[in-house]
Amino acid sequence: MLLPNLTLTTIQHHATEPSYARGESYFRSGAVVSLTQRQQTLQAEVEGNEVMPYRVTIEFDEVV
Repeated sequence: MLLPNLTLTTIQHHATEPSYARGESYFRSGAVVSLTQRQQTLQAEVEGNEVMPYRVTIEFDEVV
């Protein structure tokens, strides 16, 4: 099953304001180096303050 259509409003609604701002900053600066979707899971590799990129995983519940 593919993920539902994600909108900016939906993402902002489910993220804290500081978390959203940090993610947006990483995205705009090109720090998100990969993004993949596997069924109900989104996974990204992000270059943060550490030497190695870190992985961010978001799992969505199935909507019935």
